[in-house]
Amino acid sequence: MLAKQQLQKTFWLVLLILFICPVHSVISAELMQADDYRANVAVTEYYASEKLDGIRAYWDGQHLISKSGRQLKAPPYFTDSFPSYPLDGELWAGRNSFEQTLSIVQSNDKKNWQSLRLMVFDLPAYPAPFADRVQQMEHLQKQLNHPYIEFIPQQLVRSEAALKAQLKSVLEQGGEGLMLHHKAANYPGQKGVDLLKLKPQYQSVATVIQINEGQGRFTGLMGSLTLKTSNGQTFKLASGFTIAEREKKFKVGDRIRYRFSGYTGKGLPRHAVYIRIEKPNGSNK
Repeated sequence: MLAKQQLQKTFWLVLLILFICPVHSVISAELMQADDYRANVAVTEYYASEKLDGIRAYWDGQHLISKSGRQLKAPPYFTDSFPSYPLDGELWAGRNSFEQTLSIVQSNDKKNWQSLRLMVFDLPAYPAPFADRVQQMEHLQKQLNHPYIEFIPQQLVRSEAALKAQLKSVLEQGGEGLMLHHKAANYPGQKGVDLLKLKPQYQSVATVIQINEGQGRFTGLMGSLTLKTSNGQTFKLASGFTIAEREKKFKVGDRIRYRFSGYTGKGLPRHAVYIRIEKPNGSNK
């Protein structure tokens, strides 16, 4: 009990410091980064929550900041009465709504921000392991009662079977997967251990119909491939290529194998990543 009271005092002291010396609009601190889930993880050491397909947003006490450190132009009504302490989360409009969320955040139409919520999954300034931060988030959910802030429910994993059941439930409801936070992790944590993402991986093959030139650091190289799926839909594949592969002369008509984690609301592969060119007989290359 005394330890919890000391944590509370420390937390409010941190908030006082933030109020006196507010954080600038670009994040200098490292954000907690996720790695892929892997076999042999001690799952009972983790909390699991739904992985939201939204836009990462960090509230620094004054501004909403993107993952890249850019200030997001949220309308005043959205952030009015936001707390003075940092929140880490995602701007989210609901399942299968990433394109809608991105459009709202990038547009100048501030009215549509009403359909977004900042879905909070961590308290960066709370000086305690994640298990204690979960309790604090549950407390703040009741205390804040803000129309545009929600705290993502966190569930301590009891077994491998329970984790699989939770993942199955999320996928059946149209979700993308799960995030696993180690219960003893401090913020920002250790990459590859403290925050893991668990989502199904599928593979498919599609045909190259266009090679697109790269820009920026990929100038002079292949930037993406426009692919056509077996059902006639087209999408651009831009991830998973090495520099050597971007220098390769892909051809229209090449059959490309890629992995993806499900489908968008428009039925296109979500988070598609290049694997290889398929040989004509279907063997690996």
